[in-house]
Amino acid sequence: MNSYQTLSLLGLGVIVVLSVWRSLNLGLIAFACVFLVASLMGMSPKAYLAKFPVDLCLLIIGVSLLFEHCARSGGIDWLLTCILKFLGPSSPLLTWIPFCFGLLLGTVGGFPGAVVAIVAPIAATISCANNRDYLTVATLAVWGATAGAFSPIGSYGAAIRVAAENAGLAYSPWSVYMSILVSQTLLAGVASLVLPKTAQRSANNGLTRSLRPKNTKIESSVANTWYRRSSIGALAVFIGAVASFKIDIGLLAILLSLILQLVFRPSEKEILKAVPWSVVLLLGGLLTYIGLLDRIGNIDALEATINGIGSPTIAVFVILYLVALLGNIDSSSLGVLSITAPLALTVTANSSEASIGILAAVGLLCSITTISPVHVGGGMILGNSTEGDDKNLLRRLLSTVATLSCIVPCLMAAFLLVLL
Repeated sequence: MNSYQTLSLLGLGVIVVLSVWRSLNLGLIAFACVFLVASLMGMSPKAYLAKFPVDLCLLIIGVSLLFEHCARSGGIDWLLTCILKFLGPSSPLLTWIPFCFGLLLGTVGGFPGAVVAIVAPIAATISCANNRDYLTVATLAVWGATAGAFSPIGSYGAAIRVAAENAGLAYSPWSVYMSILVSQTLLAGVASLVLPKTAQRSANNGLTRSLRPKNTKIESSVANTWYRRSSIGALAVFIGAVASFKIDIGLLAILLSLILQLVFRPSEKEILKAVPWSVVLLLGGLLTYIGLLDRIGNIDALEATINGIGSPTIAVFVILYLVALLGNIDSSSLGVLSITAPLALTVTANSSEASIGILAAVGLLCSITTISPVHVGGGMILGNSTEGDDKNLLRRLLSTVATLSCIVPCLMAAFLLVLL
């Protein structure tokens, strides 16, 4: 690892420490560090800004605007009322509705980031209306969307298939998908029992207990049947486009929001307030800096280190913990899969069962870390939270990710060692 790689990794540590210490927006500090590190290296602005997540920022902005129209028109409340009438307000299944919906969209090929952007606001509405812990419902929503993406027609499933084909591994894509799905569902079940208790402990410590997203008021001037029907129709078009077409769905959401704005003319100021601009800044700055790390060669340096390990036992632990680490600092789970899946298969090349097992383990770790703030999943969780509870929610979210990143790789490695 050269001096620039070491300097850039130290810069990442400075970004996190300074953000926590001075309570500053992490993205703001990251942008400043991008400029400093790139300037020291003599890198052109075009080179280091190439990794700015334009698509992700447009997606968050567009979906926030579209769902705000649905909320202000009464469309979300109408859909929620229908669900409550069918299940009942006390049904434990309400917590799992966003999980199942995200799983369905991901399984049929919806891109995980886009599916998360759809189900996260739905999770927020359900938790707010039915006194459910917001972090629990939102976490399950994100995990459902990412678990579904491991289907053979999903983007994550395609990445695993390419790695397996390059390694000459004959396997059943549906077997890997079902292994990840079952494991993720079990983990979600545990989370649904444990996370609400952490919210109660926060309340006992004097922290705000309610972590509900803001309840948007329905304006009488725009709360009419046609506005409600049109907003629901626009949402249905957006969901259909996610599942069926490869288009820029962030811009599609903005277009649909613009049409609703022109036709029904709700308060533009209030609509724009629904966009989590601080989250857009956080993700924009942080992901640009992580892109700089990749361009400098930090990811390649980690890959070379893994290849130099001789013991399969140690290699399995290192690879799985590497997946967890990269999943917490790299916003692209697809990128993490593309790097770690081929490395994992080199460790288990002599055992077909172990190869399938380690692919499932890598996939599961990529899925559970998508609630990290560097991912769109974590960003949407933060973006839909109640404004006054952001610090408490962030603390619980980071604690959850850290705990899972420490425990799950160890459990998966212990299981895999039995197959080796």
